[in-house]
Amino acid sequence: MLTCLDLSPNEMRRKALRIRQHVIKMISARGKGHTGPALSMVEIVTALYFGVLQVDPENPRHPGRDRFLLSKGHACTALYAALAERGYFPVSRLDEYYRLDSLLGGHPVNGLPGIEASTGSLGHGLPMAVGMALSAKLNGQDHRIFTVLGDGENQEGSVWEAAMAAAHYKTGPPGRRDRPQRARNRRPYGNGHGPGATPPEVGKLRLGRPYRGRTRSPRPGADPAVRAVCIG
Repeated sequence: MLTCLDLSPNEMRRKALRIRQHVIKMISARGKGHTGPALSMVEIVTALYFGVLQVDPENPRHPGRDRFLLSKGHACTALYAALAERGYFPVSRLDEYYRLDSLLGGHPVNGLPGIEASTGSLGHGLPMAVGMALSAKLNGQDHRIFTVLGDGENQEGSVWEAAMAAAHYKTGPPGRRDRPQRARNRRPYGNGHGPGATPPEVGKLRLGRPYRGRTRSPRPGADPAVRAVCIG
């Protein structure tokens, strides 16, 4: 059965701390992994899996589940820890991280319970999320898709093409009227390369500022089918 947990703020803090401990233990034990990118998204995955996502760990492929895609796959240790704490597989299985015979590799692999797609080739997470949202719209489904991107991959053309596709195909929930959004020019990304400005509100897709790890508050009444946050 699909459930969405509702932990108290203190419970969330304790859960995030436990996930951080798992991340450090996994990377320290194997001497491999990306500590910074994983720790930078702990609060995000904690909020998602313990307060936002409608999922069923006992039936990871439930058709009505919300989806989460980790575009910056090198930060997978945080995702593995969150999935284990949420009950997708035993916490003891985290000891298998980076073993040759394990699905807990250096990047997420489709086949591990809770993993929606093999990721790690930067710039692909958002396009896949938009494709999933479009599929849901065509099939009359109302589940949500979330994705986390790294700051550097926002220079990939595929990310911008996905953002424009989300606007063009209006990948919001079925049955809602999509009001046109006025483009707003924003500051360039940190190094000034790429298209030069943070994407505007496009259809039902919202991109956060990549160098701060935040998403802007949704417009009143909006319920986007695709939500993306960009962090380091």
